[in-house]
Amino acid sequence: MSHPNRAKIFPQRLLETWANTINNLRKRWRWLGYALSVFALIYLIGIFIYGGYQLQEFHWKAFGFAFLIALGLYLVSLIIQFIVWGRMLSFHQKLDWRDIIIYSRVILLRRLPGGFWHWLDRTAMYSETEKVPGRVILSANFMEWAMLLLVASGIASIRLLEISPLLGWIAPIILLSFALALGIQWQPDNKSLLFRVFESGLWVTIYSFAWVLGGIIIFLYTNTAGGQYITWKEAVWVWTVAGGSSLLLFIFPTGLGIREITMTWLLQPYLSPANAFLVAILVRLTFTFADILWGLVGLGLSHRIHQQAAD
Repeated sequence: MSHPNRAKIFPQRLLETWANTINNLRKRWRWLGYALSVFALIYLIGIFIYGGYQLQEFHWKAFGFAFLIALGLYLVSLIIQFIVWGRMLSFHQKLDWRDIIIYSRVILLRRLPGGFWHWLDRTAMYSETEKVPGRVILSANFMEWAMLLLVASGIASIRLLEISPLLGWIAPIILLSFALALGIQWQPDNKSLLFRVFESGLWVTIYSFAWVLGGIIIFLYTNTAGGQYITWKEAVWVWTVAGGSSLLLFIFPTGLGIREITMTWLLQPYLSPANAFLVAILVRLTFTFADILWGLVGLGLSHRIHQQAAD
C-alpha cells in the first residue's frame, strides 16, 4: 500500500537507506535480534538486582500495595500504547500475533543502554516478516516518539497557568496541536479530513491517558513515602516533566539518569531529599520489573496463539 504522506514528514531516501541497511544486517545475522532480546533481559534483571541492593534498608511492606497497583496501571499503559501503534500500522497491514511478539520484544529492548536499540530491532523484525517496509516502521518509530513527547510537553505546560494565564492556555494548545497535526499527516489522503482529525485526536487522547497513568503511579509512591500534600495533578506534572526529559534524551545510555535526577528534584517540595530519591528509584525498579514481567507474558501469550493457529 502506497503512502504519499510519508514523504511530507520524513526524507524518503534517508529512510530507505536506513531500512535497507538494517534489513540486510537482519538477513545475514538473524541471531542478532534474539541475542539482543536475551541481552536486554539480562540487563534488566541486573538493574533490578542492583537497585534492590540499594533499597535493602527500606521496609518493602509499606510499598507492596502501591507496587501491585503500579504493575496493573503500567500494563494498562502498555496496552493502550499498543493500540495506537496498531492503528498507525493498520493503514499498511492487518495486525496479527506477530505484532504482539514484536511489541513484547520491544518492551524488553527499550531499556537497553541507548533507546535507539529498540527502534533498530523493531524495524529489523518487521523487515524480516516482510509485512511492512522498513522505512514505514522507522517513520512510525519517530511518530510514536514525537507524539509522546509533544503530548507530555503539552500536559506539563499547563502549569504555566500559575505564571501567566495566557501562556498556560496557548502553550498546551500549540503543543497538542502539533501532535494532532502529525497524526493527521501520517494517515493516507484517501481518508476524509474528519476521519483523520478524529483518528489523530484519539491517539493524542490515549497518549495523554498513558502519561496520566504514570503520574498516578508517582502519586501512589509519593503518598506512601509520606508526601501527603501532593495532588494527583501535581504528580502527573512531575511525571510528564521527568519522563518527557528522559524521552528527549532517549539515545543516551539509560537517559543518563535524567529521569531519576529530575524526579528527585521535583518531588522535594513534598518529600525529604532521601524519600524523593527513594520514590525515583522505586519508579525505576517498578518499570524495569514490569517490562520484564509483561514483556515475557506478551511473548508467551503470542507464541501460544501462534502454536494454536498452526495446529
